[in-house]
Amino acid sequence: MQGARSLDSLQKIKDFFQVGNIHINRRHDNHKEDLYHYVVTKRKDLLEVIIPFFRIYELQTAKKKDFELFAQCLELMKDDKHLTHVGAIEIALMCEKMNHQKSRTELIRILRDQMSDSL
Repeated sequence: MQGARSLDSLQKIKDFFQVGNIHINRRHDNHKEDLYHYVVTKRKDLLEVIIPFFRIYELQTAKKKDFELFAQCLELMKDDKHLTHVGAIEIALMCEKMNHQKSRTELIRILRDQMSDSL
């Protein structure tokens, strides 16, 4: 997320990739500046634009490991692996290793919800 002063930078990123959107997160606390973030949600855009870019221009931060796990999850989803019990568990285990880790309880709830939809 970026402050309003950085909105121009986010717009340049959006213009460069030509996918995604910029969203505002209105602040209602004692901060004077709203926050903005650039988001790409379409799986096709992630697989065909964002992931290839970061495969060429690799991240040089701690986020590199999370990116690789994220990319692997999307590849599994592209092959509909997330629709199987084994694939859903594999993806959940990868998500557990990512930076913003979900608790085991949350992962179990997600898997239970996914499994009930596929039965």
